Order: sequence, then structure tokens, then C-alpha cells
Amino acid sequence: FAQTDPFGGAVLLAFYTGMRPGEIAALKWADVDFDERVLTVRGTVGRVDGGYGVRSATKTKRIRHIVLSDELYSVLEKMRAESSNIGYVLHDKNGKWLSPDQYRRRYEAFFHRLNSTLPKDQPPVKIMSPHKCRHSFATYLLACGANIRAVQAMLGHAVVSTTQKYTHVDIEEGRANISKLKYN
Repeated sequence: FAQTDPFGGAVLLAFYTGMRPGEIAALKWADVDFDERVLTVRGTVGRVDGGYGVRSATKTKRIRHIVLSDELYSVLEKMRAESSNIGYVLHDKNGKWLSPDQYRRRYEAFFHRLNSTLPKDQPPVKIMSPHKCRHSFATYLLACGANIRAVQAMLGHAVVSTTQKYTHVDIEEGRANISKLKYN
């Protein structure tokens, strides 16, 4: 569904990069290196001078690089083919970056459209905040054995202790693994 929905690429971008919503809204095509398959996070959309605007720095004031997975690379190629002449990856009808409110409304509308396609006997997908995509990205990477310092760098956390909150061990996983402990 996400591959064909008008805002699906944005949702996949969040899940495959762990970028903050404001960082996704500020992302420009010039920040995506298709040859090297690397995305550069440089800025964010947020409050400036009593309104919203693009800030030239991220929350932690650091530029960071995220390697594109094959899945995300394909999604971005498709998005670029549809709107590469516009500077921003996500944009309104005038080619301007999305405000946090526009981003949130489009994000929620995506899930409403997704739920409308589900069979009647299937429960709807719960709409979580866009920031939950960031949490999912980190949690799944760490659960799959990714290096915590690499995840820290991709998320742009200033200190590793912030990233460590994603390393919590699931209780059921703990129960399944404790049986493997044998002292002989």
C-alpha cells in the first residue's frame, strides 16, 4: 500500500531512516546522493521568528549521513521521477516544504486510507505519532544486532545513553532465552 499511496513514500522514509518529522519535511533532493546511496540530514522544519520555517541545522546541530537500504532507494527513485524538478522531497502543491501541521495531517490521512483498504474482519492499524517511526527504526536495528554507536550516529543522538533506551529486553524474549542458561 505504501508504495502506491501519495504519502506512502514519506512514511517509508520515516521507517527506513529514523529521521525526525521536521527533518523529513526539510529534506531536499540535493541531500540524496543516489550514486553513493546516502542521505544527508542537514536541517529541520520548525519554529522560527514566530512562524514555521526551515532551520539550517538539526536538533543536535549536527549533519549526519544515513545509508539507503535497497527498499528505500527504490522508493526514493520513484518519488524523484515524479517530482525531481521540485527542491524538496516532500512538498505542498506550490513546491514549498511541509509545515509540521501539514506533515501530521498527511501522515494521519495515510493511515485512514490504509485502514479503509483493510478487510472488514481485520482490526484497523492504530495511528501512532510520526515520531514512533523513529523509535521503531532504532528498536528494530538494535534488535537485529546493529552496533549501538552506528544507530546513535544515524539518529543524531548527542550521547549514547539516549540511544540505549531502545535496547530494552522484551520480557517474553527473556523468558525464552533464560531456559538456555545451564551451569555444568
